[in-house]
Amino acid sequence: MNDRFSIPYSSVNYVDHLGERKTLYRPVIDLLIFHHQMCSRVLECYFDTGADFTIFPGNIARTYLGLDESEIQKGIPMKIIGVGGIEKIVYGQKCKIVHSHFQFEDTIYFLDEESHPLLGRIGFMNHFKYFTLDEVEKKLVMEFDH
Repeated sequence: MNDRFSIPYSSVNYVDHLGERKTLYRPVIDLLIFHHQMCSRVLECYFDTGADFTIFPGNIARTYLGLDESEIQKGIPMKIIGVGGIEKIVYGQKCKIVHSHFQFEDTIYFLDEESHPLLGRIGFMNHFKYFTLDEVEKKLVMEFDH
C-alpha cells in the first residue's frame, strides 16, 4: 500500500439560481466496511472536514453488516448536535475501513436520519498524516499515517 496518494473529486451537474448549468466537484472516497464477517458493497463516502465524527446511515449497518436495531443500539452511544442544533443519539460499532491505499479499524457511528456516509475528523481523518483538498486539480491528496 502506498502511503501518499490522491483521489479525484466526483462531479455532479446542477442548475444554479440563474438557470445556468454548472458542475459541483466534491471529495468522495469509495470504501468497503467490514464488521465481524460481514462486508458492505463499495460505498461512496463524503470526506467532510466539518464532521467531527464518522457517521453512516443506519440502513448500511442493517443491510450490509447484518446488524438489527437492537444490535446497533448495543454499540457505543453518543449524543451529537447536528445542523440547527438538533441533538441525536448515534451508536458506534468497531469496523474495518478498507481502500486500495489503506485499511484500519475505528468506530463508525450509525444514524437512521443520515442520508450519506460522512467521513469525519474522528474515526477517519485522524488516521492520516495530512490531507489536502486541491480545488485547482479537483482531487484529494492524502498520506496514510500507519
